[in-house]
Amino acid sequence: MTENDTVPSVQNLTDEKAGWLYFLPWYGEHLMSTAFNYPATLTTLYQSNYVITLDELPDLKGNNPHPGATITPSMVEFDKAPAHQTDQTVTMNLNGNTLTALRSGTAILTENEDYTVSGNTLLLTKAFLATLPVGEHSIVLDFNQGQDPVLKVKVIDTTPGVAISPDHALFDRAANLAQDISVALTLQGHQLTSLKSGNYTLVPGQDYTATGTAVVLSKAYLATLLLGHNEITFHFSGGAEVVLTVDVEDSSVPQPSGDLTIQAYNGSTGASTNGIAPKFKVVNTGNSPVQLSNVKLRYYYTIDGEQQQSFWTDWASIGNANVTGTFVKLDTPAAGADYALEIGFTSAAGTLNPGQSAEIQTRFAKVNWSNYNQANDYSFNAASTQFTDLEQVTGYVNGQLVWGMEP
Repeated sequence: MTENDTVPSVQNLTDEKAGWLYFLPWYGEHLMSTAFNYPATLTTLYQSNYVITLDELPDLKGNNPHPGATITPSMVEFDKAPAHQTDQTVTMNLNGNTLTALRSGTAILTENEDYTVSGNTLLLTKAFLATLPVGEHSIVLDFNQGQDPVLKVKVIDTTPGVAISPDHALFDRAANLAQDISVALTLQGHQLTSLKSGNYTLVPGQDYTATGTAVVLSKAYLATLLLGHNEITFHFSGGAEVVLTVDVEDSSVPQPSGDLTIQAYNGSTGASTNGIAPKFKVVNTGNSPVQLSNVKLRYYYTIDGEQQQSFWTDWASIGNANVTGTFVKLDTPAAGADYALEIGFTSAAGTLNPGQSAEIQTRFAKVNWSNYNQANDYSFNAASTQFTDLEQVTGYVNGQLVWGMEP
């Protein structure tokens, strides 16, 4: 206790000459561990300045008039693998006490469903134990008196891992080549619970169909994925999640050939944000130097409410002052884009020699700080947290498209 601690108000219990306080049983009981089912009363406190000494604190073992029940064993192990699941039995030495309840955390177990009792034998059902997650758990046995014993339950899962085949697939957006992708499942007794791509949870019956042995990803959904690498994560009722990598291309669109590769990712990946933070890396993949003042980049997005906007360069390897940002309203809005942030460079930005790169970290926001919805933006990539080739960001040299695909 400290000088700031308070105790229940009790009249006429203070003897200032003696310097001690008598406390009601209520306060003593609340200082004692709730693991004991008998009253333990603190009788006296001695105070000297701010030091309070407990006097006559009872010996909890010596003062316990009711020996507690004990259990054997005090720890059991349960394997969630379907072939290895078994009920777990515990022998109780009751010492004249009566079992009143079983608790797992704040949950009260249901007799004849989660457990059964026959004489001094307690049986925990495998149906209940299978609901516990892998790890260690404590089940408290509540008795009418005495100390309540605790059973430790270690839950493991030796089920063989779930597998999918294939774990890598190619999807072509070209209308005459686009096809559903079928993925075979080896479930090992588990169930498929969900599929996710980044922050998006796929909709069953719309984005995919599932049977006990396979998942079919619809070409309509696959066509919405970004060009390049995409990851779809399969979640199951048990075992580790599994990732399907889908490489998306579009052979119907001629690819620009140039001397630049544009890599990008988003610093903020939330669907809703009051500031969009694209980061860019311009890489000279050609054989000749490139003057940066001749280069422009475009990041496409939806403004989600017409407002003036502000642009900042947080950091640039070629100097913050050598980066410009301009907001371009598209004459013809496209899917996922009615605006573009156009990044340019001053003559002082210099030249990129073959193999060299320039990194630019930017931000932009509406002046009233209202939110953008990034989830439907053409250039937004929620899946990447590091630089990756991104064809939804376009690159131009002297006004000619040399990288990416315009929306």
